[in-house]
Amino acid sequence: QMDRVMLKSMISEEAVGYYSCASTISTFWAFVLVAIIDAAKPVILAKFSENKRAFEVGLIRLYGTILYLSALATVGLSLLSKPLILIMFGKDYLPAQGTLCVLTCGTAFAYLGVARSIWLVPHGKQKFAKYIAACGATGNLILNLLLIPRLGILGAAIATVSTQIFNNFILGFL
Repeated sequence: QMDRVMLKSMISEEAVGYYSCASTISTFWAFVLVAIIDAAKPVILAKFSENKRAFEVGLIRLYGTILYLSALATVGLSLLSKPLILIMFGKDYLPAQGTLCVLTCGTAFAYLGVARSIWLVPHGKQKFAKYIAACGATGNLILNLLLIPRLGILGAAIATVSTQIFNNFILGFL
């Protein structure tokens, strides 16, 4: 919620409304990813002690599923952004359209982070989750401070997506 607090203090409540509109629409389909991850988690974890290669293949398939579904949703939501905003919020919220398109791109990376726990737990690395979260919060704060004054709600969206990519993709390699 840091982005909303910063938008309110740096721009206006109206900006928070546009951003919240875009955020709501960009993630309303994410329950599908949650269901897939929750269903796959026990199956993949069971493979860890039996067959490490099968464990890795299961994770790769899960990550691929998340990425492909998210890419499909990103394209769909971007193409339908204007009608979705009009139907769900009304014409007064059309300034959220560009922000919606940017935020939709971050969903894949957010849920790759959720799926990462399937790898962290059996490897005894869940202690790193708090450091990853701290890096994300710090990075998001800095990016918001830099981008909101220049780009407004679009800057907050770029900061959020950049943080998701860094936290849930790049830091995973480290």
